[in-house]
Amino acid sequence: NAFTPGNPGSSGINHEFKPLMDFSPEKYLMVVVDRGGRQMFDTTIPEQGWDGTFNNGNYVREGVYVYYIQYTDHTGIFKTLTGNVTVLY
Repeated sequence: NAFTPGNPGSSGINHEFKPLMDFSPEKYLMVVVDRGGRQMFDTTIPEQGWDGTFNNGNYVREGVYVYYIQYTDHTGIFKTLTGNVTVLY
């Protein structure tokens, strides 16, 4: 899980981080935090990905970030996913 935010010279691929889902969850929350636990991004919209920016619109530093995703799947079961995403420049 890695992406390259804000790289205007490339093809436009892999500029944001978001999960690929083959259904539309009824309830959804994605939060990205840095290694110190500071929240970098959150959304309740499954189609909205993290573009690698923080608070003031500046890009975060290259490194590893933690994501938490909570959602209700197509059968109505509530699930939580946790993992790492790496920002590369």
